[in-house]
Amino acid sequence: MHAGPMDLDSLPAVARAFVAAVSGDDGIEREVLEDSSLGREIASADHLRSHFLSELPHHCTMLIVAIADAYASLLSLGPGRPFSSNAVARGLLECAADLYWLGDCAIDPDERARRAITVYLTQTESTIRQLEQLQKRTEDSSLDQVISEGWSLLQATAEQANNAGYPVRSTRRAGQRYVLGTGKPAMSALVDDVVSEFVGRTGVNLYSRMSSTAHAEGSGLGQLLDHASQKVTTSGPRFACGMEFKGWAHRHMHPCHAVAVGATMEWLGLAFPKHLPGFASAVGVRTGHGVG
Repeated sequence: MHAGPMDLDSLPAVARAFVAAVSGDDGIEREVLEDSSLGREIASADHLRSHFLSELPHHCTMLIVAIADAYASLLSLGPGRPFSSNAVARGLLECAADLYWLGDCAIDPDERARRAITVYLTQTESTIRQLEQLQKRTEDSSLDQVISEGWSLLQATAEQANNAGYPVRSTRRAGQRYVLGTGKPAMSALVDDVVSEFVGRTGVNLYSRMSSTAHAEGSGLGQLLDHASQKVTTSGPRFACGMEFKGWAHRHMHPCHAVAVGATMEWLGLAFPKHLPGFASAVGVRTGHGVG
């Protein structure tokens, strides 16, 4: 489901709607509804798949909270802070891309479980490698056992996944010690997919363009200038610093709004269908979405 035209005056309320959709009045994250599509996937799966599918709501709630944080920050930054705005927008797109990859209603439960296990393996490996780095820098031998147990747990999970029917291969790439099936696409591809779905296909990969700015590359830094405000000098044109409002709205706010709303609605339709209409109303989307 796609977000409608962006009403700038309503955007602060939209930022609050993300968190409200996945947490109760007490601010605590919601439990998956048993009669939702995800609830039924969890109930009908074997032990391994059910376990990791059950962990998804916690992870995806954190993604939505991060989206809400970035969304509000983007509004406060505005066109006068183009570098910071670009960095925040890029992070929001990453969260929305992951959320859509995990919450896609079109995939079957087996594939969703594979993706959930993939996330766990990647995150666990990252934690272990950080502990190894800490150990190396501090020469703290007390970390030896924790690190060893971490690698053993990672291997055991990969073996369980393999026994459950997911082909597993090992690699030497950091973050990919064990890869299930096709693994996880690169973030650039995931962002391109979610942008194509909820914004439309862009001429240049939006994530790639934002990354060139985030990495302070020459072509990307050019986006930090307001080309509508210039002064012609004998040595060529000189531009004002900052991004003009129209460019900021087009490059940052519009795509972030569209993918944040679209990916969140996809997730709500999967896990919290009764809260979907309220969120849709809060963000200005009309829906007769038959999900759950």
